[in-house]
Amino acid sequence: MPLACTWQSTGLTHSRTLLPMAADLLRNSGLALEDMAAQWIEDADVPRADALGELHALDFFFRLSAYQKALAEKDAGESGGEG
Repeated sequence: MPLACTWQSTGLTHSRTLLPMAADLLRNSGLALEDMAAQWIEDADVPRADALGELHALDFFFRLSAYQKALAEKDAGESGGEG
């Protein structure tokens, strides 16, 4: 059963649309990403290639979130708004 559902079609990149929607869904769910990721990892039966051995999904998510925030702040600064 899905936890939540959202939809958007603005023509912007995934980092500008999908990531904020995912962050809002997570925040509104009251669940911690770390807890959900731990469950996904426990449930997953995925063979890993050597190239993915050092890939950390949570680190990637947090870095992508920081990148998205920096883009929003840059846009706000360029438009004279606050971010």
